[in-house]
Amino acid sequence: MSYYQVVLEGKNFLIEVNGENKSSEFHTTRWVKASTPEAAKLAAVELVTNDESLVHITHNSDNSECSPTVYSSKLSTVSWMWYIRRKPGRGYTFHLDKNDRAEQNLQLSLGL
Repeated sequence: MSYYQVVLEGKNFLIEVNGENKSSEFHTTRWVKASTPEAAKLAAVELVTNDESLVHITHNSDNSECSPTVYSSKLSTVSWMWYIRRKPGRGYTFHLDKNDRAEQNLQLSLGL
């Protein structure tokens, strides 16, 4: 087993901003232990998609225009000590997607 740092990106998450649902994107990092890099990516995505703090603030429904997606954008092997100190990771940095950024330049961070 190896230890990995996985940087993830999420797109099409409807988050309430100033009383309106806005399509948002986020970046986050998760640290996982896995047998292969592909298994590490899958484990990190699962941690995020099952995170109750993210599910709680997301206003997407089955009839939303776009489905939210989470994918890995960067993967690094880390030492076991780094993994132990950081695992599994938490928090998100949100920003409005390109369409909403043109309308309103706002960035909010959620570190739970």
